[in-house]
Amino acid sequence: MLSSYNLPGIFLIIISCIIFYNSKFEKNVFDNVKIVDVQVIEAPKSCKNVWKRASCKVKYNGKIHVITVGNKYCKNVSGKRQIKMKTNFDGSKLIFLNQKTTDFNNSFGGGFICLFFGVFLMFKAYKASKKHFN
Repeated sequence: MLSSYNLPGIFLIIISCIIFYNSKFEKNVFDNVKIVDVQVIEAPKSCKNVWKRASCKVKYNGKIHVITVGNKYCKNVSGKRQIKMKTNFDGSKLIFLNQKTTDFNNSFGGGFICLFFGVFLMFKAYKASKKHFN
C-alpha cells in the first residue's frame, strides 16, 4: 500500500538529484575555465532600476545565451557591445569574470534540503505502512 508520503518523498529526492547535477555542472565551469570574448546583443541600458531577475542576451560561438544579470552583474554588460566571460571548454555555459563559486552554493544547499525532506517523508511513509500492517 502506498502511503500519502511516498509520492512527495520520491518527488523531492528526484528534485534534489537534479539540483545536485546542475550544481556539479556549474562548479565544473569554475574548475575548467577559459576566458572568451562574447558579443552583447541585448542588455539593460541603465542599472538604476534593474530588478533582481533582469537578463541580457549574449552571443558566443553562434549561439545566443540568456544570462541573468540582476543588480550584481548589470554593470558588466550595460552599455557594452563586447565583454570577456568565463566558459567551460565546450562553450555551453557562460559566467561573468567576477562571478564566484559562492553564487552557486545556495543551489547546492537547496539540494540537501530537498534530499533531507524527501528521505524524511519516505521514512515517515515506511513507519506508517509498518504501523498499518501490524
